[in-house]
This record gives sequence, C-alpha cells and structure tokens, in this order.
Amino acid sequence: NVNVNDIISALNLQVINFATGSAEIPAENKAILDKAANLLKKVPDAKIAVKGFTDNVGNAASNKTLSEKRAKSVVSYLVSKGAAKDQLTAEGLGQENPIADNSTKEGQFKNRRIEFSVAN
Repeated sequence: NVNVNDIISALNLQVINFATGSAEIPAENKAILDKAANLLKKVPDAKIAVKGFTDNVGNAASNKTLSEKRAKSVVSYLVSKGAAKDQLTAEGLGQENPIADNSTKEGQFKNRRIEFSVAN
C-alpha cells in the first residue's frame, strides 16, 4: 500500500539543491523523482505541494521568481514521468525560510532547495 506521506517523506530525504541562478534539476536527483512519479500513479488522489526556495543572493523579487521556476521544473519533470498534473502544485517562496546560514557558500547551497508537503 502506497501512502502519500511515505512518498513525501522519501522525497524530502532526497535533497534537491540547484546551482546558483538555475532551475535545472541536477541529474543525480532524477532517479528519486522517477520513483516518486511511479508511486504517484498508484495514489491518484494524492496531492503534493512542491515548494521552491533560494538563497539570499540577489534581488528578493528575482529570487521569488527563480524559486517558482524551480518548483515548476520539478512538477513538470514529475508530470513528464507519468504523475498527474492535478496531483501537483508549485509554489515559489524565494529566500524566505532559510534552513542554513546564507553568509556561507555551504549555507547558500542548502537554501537553494525544494521541499515537498501534502497539498491542502
């Protein structure tokens, strides 16, 4: 039995960190997204929110746009692998809610991320 919370937990274990200024999904993250798309096909009523984030480098408005592009690129990838479009929503949160210190390169890298949750 596939549970939407199990899918989300697995996706959140797989850290998707983007290159600076990029919305391209790193190749090493595609295998887990492929598995998630297959699982989503088995749970057609599951709804997942894909939330994109950036570091604080650059303009806040531009970062908000970039974070939305990142979330949409993950949604598009999952749909291209068979997940239903109506199961997924993309949201860009920009540089809000950092999980690491933006004053270091490592912290900035950690903040350029995607998080998954159950969509309301």
